[in-house]
Amino acid sequence: MDKNELKNVSVSHATMRAEDLVPAFVSAVRAIEGESIESQLESKLAYIENESEKDGYYESEDSQYDLDWLFDTLDALAPDGCYFGSHLGDGSDYGFWECENEEEEEEQNEQDTNPAYCPICDSGDSTVLGTLGKRVYYRCTACGMDFSHSSD
Repeated sequence: MDKNELKNVSVSHATMRAEDLVPAFVSAVRAIEGESIESQLESKLAYIENESEKDGYYESEDSQYDLDWLFDTLDALAPDGCYFGSHLGDGSDYGFWECENEEEEEEQNEQDTNPAYCPICDSGDSTVLGTLGKRVYYRCTACGMDFSHSSD
């Protein structure tokens, strides 16, 4: 799938339940990456799908961690001038949205160029937890949130 086709495209609408978002986000990553998906990324997606079939997964911290990872992955796949997140007019509509003004685009560019920028509290203070493929995993020292970014 061409990234430019992703502008203003909804991935999941009218739900904020992990049991709806996780499968939708996994499908979106696979659709975007297509045949060229890296084996480590495919392994992580397969792991999430396997875990999601277990009882109690969606009530666990693991599902939240996986959802955060999927969110970060999709945001890293967003086309230039876009972000992955909830629509400004509908918090339950997750997709790829064009930045509406220069300030929003500058903020998105800052996040893209500062891989240790926490997506939750906006802090730039974080420690590296490790890497998986081209993804670097961090822990924010300000709020304690774990997050990741692509290292390419």
